Amino acid sequence: MSVAADPGSRPSGDRVAAFTLRAGFRVFISSVLIDLCRGIRDRVVKLSAAGDAVAGASRQVGGDGAHDAVEGFVREDGELGRMVGATGKEDSEASAAAPETPDGSESASHYSVPGSIVRGRDLIDDLDYRALDGAGYGINSAGRALGEINRLQGFDGLPTVVSYEEIDRIVAAGGVRLYRGVSETRYAAEFKSGPYFPGTGQYGEGTYATPDDGLALHYADYDSEKLLRMVLKPDAKVVDYLDLYHEQQAELSSISERLAEIRRGEPSPERSEREEELESRYWQVYDRGKFAAIKGYDAFAVGGTEEAGMPREWIILNRTALAVAR
Repeated sequence: MSVAADPGSRPSGDRVAAFTLRAGFRVFISSVLIDLCRGIRDRVVKLSAAGDAVAGASRQVGGDGAHDAVEGFVREDGELGRMVGATGKEDSEASAAAPETPDGSESASHYSVPGSIVRGRDLIDDLDYRALDGAGYGINSAGRALGEINRLQGFDGLPTVVSYEEIDRIVAAGGVRLYRGVSETRYAAEFKSGPYFPGTGQYGEGTYATPDDGLALHYADYDSEKLLRMVLKPDAKVVDYLDLYHEQQAELSSISERLAEIRRGEPSPERSEREEELESRYWQVYDRGKFAAIKGYDAFAVGGTEEAGMPREWIILNRTALAVAR
């Protein structure tokens, strides 16, 4: 005798598929919610820590801890920075259209920026590249060749040392407010009145500075005595990093073509000498900071935009193009 199967005792294939789909969807939604909660938690913890650090650092340099902590939140969170940037866009544009000096005594249009910039020139065909090459490479020789280029250009002159109020006036006149953190207080003093020692970094040799005071304070170990507050003067000769890159690549390609042509010739002492000159030239202009200084630029900019919450980084080559707070 056959026994008929109970339809309720075993789900059909369609019912199994539907059940599996529903279960998978529940697992997916649960994992998404868990990740979202973790992300919110991590962001709150991160912003809280950033706010405490910025507020504490602000109080060290005499700022408004609460106000600067909010700015720290904005800097720390790119999405929040874009939202705040969007809401304040009209105010920024209005302020830029009619800049005023802090005390209201003089409009920016009639303001004369103190100090003068030593103007560089294009030295690309006037340098002894083999002599520059002789400065060597390695940790003990970083910046030596750039130091010689700066001396030839006059870029190693002193900056204009001014008051904090004067810094604000220069910014209102179109200057770029910048900060630099150093590891020792004597380096800050030397930058204002002593020998000029250019540094190095991932974008080329030069003096690195940022419009982000919080970042600069980090490099200064949150010590206001190690923080340089400065402004790049409005009439400085600057170039964008991408434009500088294309200009440099054209020069490198030209050198490579000339080297290839020379190497096709018959060996001779003259050929060897010319080849050595071009090789030295190639490796000197290969560094973007040195190339910019050779071309007579005072500074170049790298990086994002304020709208994206990513302030630009600046590499300074000409110290006389800066005004520095006392």
